[in-house]
Amino acid sequence: MRLHFSILVTLIGTTALTTPLMAKTTVQPYLEVDQSVYAPLDSGNGPAETTTTLAAGVDISASNRRTQAQIDARVEEDLGWQTGAPRVTTFSGLGRVDYALVPQTLTLDVGGIGTRSNLDIRGNALNSNPVTSSNLSQIYSIYAGPTLTTHRGDLNIGASYRIGYTKIEDSTNPAQLPTGQPPLDVLSHSVDQIAMANVGMRSGVLPFGWNLSAAYARDDAEPLNQSLIQEHVRGDVTVPVSNTTALVGGVGYEKVKAEQQAPLLDANGNPILDANGGFQTDPASPKLPYYDLSDVYWDAGVAWRPSAHTYLEARAGRRYGSWSFTGTFASQLDPYSSVSINAYDEIDTFGSQLDNSLAALPTSFQAVQNPFNGQYNGCVYGGQNGGTGGCVSGALQSISASVYRTRGVNLVYATQQGLWGYGVAGGYARRDFLTPVTGALGFLNGSEDQNAFIQAYLSRRLSPHSEFDANLYGNWYKSGIVAAPSVTSFGASGTYQHSFGNHLSGRASLGLFEADEQGVLQSWSAAALLGMRYQF
Repeated sequence: MRLHFSILVTLIGTTALTTPLMAKTTVQPYLEVDQSVYAPLDSGNGPAETTTTLAAGVDISASNRRTQAQIDARVEEDLGWQTGAPRVTTFSGLGRVDYALVPQTLTLDVGGIGTRSNLDIRGNALNSNPVTSSNLSQIYSIYAGPTLTTHRGDLNIGASYRIGYTKIEDSTNPAQLPTGQPPLDVLSHSVDQIAMANVGMRSGVLPFGWNLSAAYARDDAEPLNQSLIQEHVRGDVTVPVSNTTALVGGVGYEKVKAEQQAPLLDANGNPILDANGGFQTDPASPKLPYYDLSDVYWDAGVAWRPSAHTYLEARAGRRYGSWSFTGTFASQLDPYSSVSINAYDEIDTFGSQLDNSLAALPTSFQAVQNPFNGQYNGCVYGGQNGGTGGCVSGALQSISASVYRTRGVNLVYATQQGLWGYGVAGGYARRDFLTPVTGALGFLNGSEDQNAFIQAYLSRRLSPHSEFDANLYGNWYKSGIVAAPSVTSFGASGTYQHSFGNHLSGRASLGLFEADEQGVLQSWSAAALLGMRYQF
């Protein structure tokens, strides 16, 4: 749970890392049809497959006095030509909206995502063909809540509330796992809430700045009627040592409690799984705590703001019984270039981590998608309204209902130089699971999942009516479960687009993809696509 939302106001400055633009709102609905061919490059992996995709979507952006927003939403129907191929309906969307109910005082923040992600970190990685992909589930997540920022004399006062809902649709094509690998508690749905309040004073009135804050967070998830409750109180001080640099530190007290019911078992004591491969709750079992922490925690570090467009904060301390490191760096290098780095350490769940990651994304962004299945690569880049990018990759490494401690770091860089645009993003995420030490999930307690990822894009405007772009991604997944395979995936694609007037455009794409589930399955495939879009 992120608790430092208000501490920055006590530092050297409060200028946002954005570039002001004239008021503008655009709404662009479209229809699209694509024809794709997927050819396995490994001997014995079957013939080429053909897929037709019918899609409808809308791209919305707004930048004015009250509203900063971007919403990209798309629903598609994928039709495989091979005998017995299923029809697959997929929704992909990403949106962030900040609406000023009372300018500079009360803001409503809304965000959401629709995408597909790995169901099990041990299973095969994303296939470029949306019809034949396995180990995937459709994810929907949305959050909303107000944020109050005001002052009374020299005191800065803030408060916020957010509620989020995450839903995982059943997977009809589960992961291919080695014999003997135990089932995981796949998430069905969850509701997460967080309320925070703070009061503080920036340096200048006193030789130092100070801030007092409190937070309450709760996540309720199914299956197993699981709850994670976190309560925090904290005090921070900021001591300027120059016009651009300050020493920062804080101490707090927190209570973290996780509890759940037991899974439904068969006569042999094995969990009875649902159609999605997840546990079912035993209604006769009591709800018992399995993780209970009450402790003092602290951190200290440095904050640096050399200009209105660059900010750095790095902290180290003790939390959750071990050393903890967090940090943020964001810089609008010029009106067309930005870079951001974020290091985090939290106790979390899939739903709350996904909503936290969404809330940290900018309201103007460039999302790079796989042209063959429409999926986001995990990170977005700063948009034309300024601001820096962000990632949700750490949350999407796999879908689990369990509570875990998550630590990781993300980096995003993007620039637009004349007719050229390019960007790179990458990071590392680790989850240490906190589950009951006995029972069906005893094997998972203390194990760790790891994910390293990288993605890049390159675009070139060829003429007023044509453009070329190339995308690249790579992922490495490793489960800490005994004998679990590591999984790697790689993809590269290039797309040429041409506009035929104000409404009609066409595109052609080529791609190369690899997926390797260690000791189970490895595949290489090539893909080609031709498509047309009509934009209203």
